[in-house]
Amino acid sequence: MANGEAAGVRAFVTVGNVIILSCGIALAAVSIFVITDPHRIYPLVEQTMNTDLFASAWISVFTGFAFFLLGMVGIAAAWMLSKRLFLVYIILMIVVFVFEAASCITAFTHKDYLMTNNFLKRQMLLEYGGKNKDQFTESWKYMMAKGQCCGADGPEDWMNYTSTLMPAGDEWPSFCCVRDNNYDFVKKESCKMGVRTAVITQGCSKYFEGAIEVYTWSIGWFGFAILCVTLFVMLAAMYLFNRLDWE
Repeated sequence: MANGEAAGVRAFVTVGNVIILSCGIALAAVSIFVITDPHRIYPLVEQTMNTDLFASAWISVFTGFAFFLLGMVGIAAAWMLSKRLFLVYIILMIVVFVFEAASCITAFTHKDYLMTNNFLKRQMLLEYGGKNKDQFTESWKYMMAKGQCCGADGPEDWMNYTSTLMPAGDEWPSFCCVRDNNYDFVKKESCKMGVRTAVITQGCSKYFEGAIEVYTWSIGWFGFAILCVTLFVMLAAMYLFNRLDWE
């Protein structure tokens, strides 16, 4: 390739790969954020026998670090104008691109599944406080305490449907009772009697859906944005590859 030819494309590939390697580290970081599950909804999702959202996060950890490493390879190939290095870069980037696309699609489809199926209420009524369901129960307790919510749609869920709490004579969990800043009950007896001012009336569906949205945006939409950038950088790299001669 003649000196000065396609200099703009070469600069684009270099800058593009700097963006890719930076975004790769960020993608790995947000994927680890999802895996650690700060909202503690994994035990609830696990009950659906479909934990693909978290599986896609593991894939994104791999692709994030792969983008980082391949970004450096792409920069080296652009500056060295090495056709062999470009070949390695293009082949590996296509593989990583496919994996990340699969991760994004999985995150999107799993989000739709969780947002359109009314399993949250059914699980809560059947398994909250049940035997060998400690992790599930603790997740619900955390969600009600953190989200200041009660039940799936509200405290009425515990009264309108048969639940695991009924044999014990409890209408709803104590986490449905209003508490002060020190996390002490404001009116515990009034809460047991169902006085509206002593009971949290907001359901936890919004908290759960919000957590799913955060996880999906972290993996799916951010990953999709990286794929858009990567696609144009790969096309530019292919252009340079075709213009170079074998050494």
